[in-house]
Amino acid sequence: MKSGCTNHPKFRALMRRLCAPQYAVVGVLESVWMLASQFADDGDLTRFTAEEIADFVAWEGDANELLQTLIECRWLDENEGQITVHDWAEHCPKYVADRLAKRKQRAQVSQNVGDSPRQVENVAENRGLPSQVKSNPTKSKCASRKRDASLSEEFDQWWEHYPKKVDKQRARKKFDAAVSTIRKSESFEESKAVDWLIDRTRNYASSVAGTESRYIKGPAAWLHEERYWDESAPTAPEEVRDDFNPEVDSL
Repeated sequence: MKSGCTNHPKFRALMRRLCAPQYAVVGVLESVWMLASQFADDGDLTRFTAEEIADFVAWEGDANELLQTLIECRWLDENEGQITVHDWAEHCPKYVADRLAKRKQRAQVSQNVGDSPRQVENVAENRGLPSQVKSNPTKSKCASRKRDASLSEEFDQWWEHYPKKVDKQRARKKFDAAVSTIRKSESFEESKAVDWLIDRTRNYASSVAGTESRYIKGPAAWLHEERYWDESAPTAPEEVRDDFNPEVDSL
């Protein structure tokens, strides 16, 4: 929470409405922002019920009253049934802000790259002329390098969330393959596939929190075995090896 936020009239109003001390209200707001960061990085909480939000922030009072109070005190916005975090760009963590900026940038680049050549082709087709658009090997290589650099950045972001830090280079290769698999299976764009994988990784990290390291899958093995499709971690822990399976490593 930003310095001075607890002195803001909105914060004081929320304290009065909830009849809660300052530390409790800070906890409520921080938890709401955490909920958005982990499961709705665009700040849209519409898919969560009032009860789910209240449960996440550990609010023991009436869930509907909590949600309505957050809206009336302008910590959440409601517009035609959509509920979003007010001024989400100011409250979201830096890694979320960076992700949203990259997502917007990739979408813009994709639109520019996708639209321009097609416009030229359409003009040629409409005139009954052959298209003059030619492939440029140099530009293709540059685009490929930029894509690899972008995916490398996304891997580093994913790596921060994985609960066991071993075999990073092997994990990097498996990460690329996992993103490709998710894109094909779910018909996602690359950015959405990466975000989905990061969310699944956070879920896995939460499920093994407090677990001894030897019971946690190494990142390369976890990706290769496509454990990101799992709904939850196994209930009975089994010891796993840190060293990577030679058969898997050769893939």
